[in-house]
Amino acid sequence: GVRQTTVMATRHLLHWPWRTASGVVGVAFAVAILVGSLWTVGAIEFMIDLTFNQTDRQDASINFVQPKPMSALFAVERLPGVLVAEPYRYVGVEIAKGQISRRTAISGRPTDARLTRVVDVNLKTLTLPESGIVLSKTLADILQVNRGDSVELKLLEGDRRTLTVTVAAVVQGYLGLTAYMDLTALNELLRQGSLISGANVTIDPARQDRLFAILKQTPSAGHISLQAAALVQFRSTMAQNMFMMIGVLVGRLFPGRARAAVQIGLLVSVSVIVEGLTAVLTPGERHYSDNSSLLPLAYGRTLVIVLAIVCTAIATEIRRKCPILSSA
Repeated sequence: GVRQTTVMATRHLLHWPWRTASGVVGVAFAVAILVGSLWTVGAIEFMIDLTFNQTDRQDASINFVQPKPMSALFAVERLPGVLVAEPYRYVGVEIAKGQISRRTAISGRPTDARLTRVVDVNLKTLTLPESGIVLSKTLADILQVNRGDSVELKLLEGDRRTLTVTVAAVVQGYLGLTAYMDLTALNELLRQGSLISGANVTIDPARQDRLFAILKQTPSAGHISLQAAALVQFRSTMAQNMFMMIGVLVGRLFPGRARAAVQIGLLVSVSVIVEGLTAVLTPGERHYSDNSSLLPLAYGRTLVIVLAIVCTAIATEIRRKCPILSSA
């Protein structure tokens, strides 16, 4: 037969149908909000894949202190550990359409670039046109322009001329307000000769230490930007933002007197875990766990010790402020 507890529960639910219905609807909405919010995880992964795997596919970017002639690219190609090198040029501009303007940098790239590609709104690789400027969709929407429209460019370096160029295409982009031009067309527009700001490179991992040592001794090399390090930092920042909100929401489940301690503990714990795991365990990406300045002790032991200290502090604070809750 049916258990007595089941009969009592069913009778209770049927005796107050409106209360039961409202409870079911409330739970359904709560689950819908939880499931719907998970789309952010997929969206972030899509953005990472598009930015770091489909468009900017270089291992590193070597930036010069000042723009150099195109011959500097050959010097980069001869550096130890450099497998492929492609030039680029960045020029700071203020781009405007009517009363709307934004400051950004035009990225000049070769038309046959393989390491850095431009992807249109349909996620197809776009060959940079020989003339005109290519805008990211975000920037085009802000300026309220489409393909074929004209925009004004005020140079923020050199003679600071104001130029008028045509929008040749609108492409997809998620990080910042970006603009692109063919490298040759950009140099012709600036009338400064064939100059480059640096080179995107693919590096042999076995010789990267030798490469870094030489670059440190090269005055003309301003700095080197590592894609792996940028991706690790990006993941860390995004994870901290997401888990910070989770910590705030979870903390509200506790009584007011203990809420602050729980929230602070959760935020500290999540920050420690995210910083460590992102730097060491990011799948399919390079990491620098052998860097003694980054991880001075054995990672697992250090993480357990820190989390144990945090949990002990939270429990002590809860017991001090909520003796009834701790005794239960």
